[in-house]
Amino acid sequence: MAVHATQLKLKATGVLVDAELHDDLPLDCLFEAEEIWAPERVRFLRDCVHASVKRNELPQSVHWSWSLKAVSIPGFQLGPLSEYRLFGMKAEGAWQGLLIAKCIGHMSKLPPKPLELVYVDFIESAPWNWDLAKAGRVPRFRGTGLHLMDLALRWSVDLGFQGRTGLHSLPQAEPFYRDRCKMTDLGIDLTYKQPLRYFEFSKEQAKVFLGEV
Repeated sequence: MAVHATQLKLKATGVLVDAELHDDLPLDCLFEAEEIWAPERVRFLRDCVHASVKRNELPQSVHWSWSLKAVSIPGFQLGPLSEYRLFGMKAEGAWQGLLIAKCIGHMSKLPPKPLELVYVDFIESAPWNWDLAKAGRVPRFRGTGLHLMDLALRWSVDLGFQGRTGLHSLPQAEPFYRDRCKMTDLGIDLTYKQPLRYFEFSKEQAKVFLGEV
């Protein structure tokens, strides 16, 4: 497991805080994060109820459980022989974001196709980093998602996939992938388990994202 030193910016003050990027975590880290995130989800939802936030305004990942995601990984195994890899970002002694990716079972949809790619199964920031002003919620940190996507792309490069990376996006996250990550929007994928918009990095876009151009 490699740990990379970096920094995250506090939203309120702009102050940079020391952080760690982890590019190959064990499953226990999902349970460690969930022990802290689950109570925060409850507090977040309570604030939303008190502020009369409508259900369709809630973060679309509010119901996720990273403990259940750990159970869903075949054989409950990560590591060099697993198709899955877990990435995380930690600051102030707590997980600020997590990402699960896989390297088998998905092929590129951008030309030339089909080619192997890394597929992002799940990515989420800690609940205290969610932005919902109506409920008095302002993110503590910004930038976690970009850091985690960077790790996924570098895994794609290490695998020989040239940075090709794809994912299906929750509707609320579409602007992040389209405008911040600059991924290609390939439209709603009606063959997916639910109709979600599919985004993909070409090898050229990956180079730009990684600052290699």
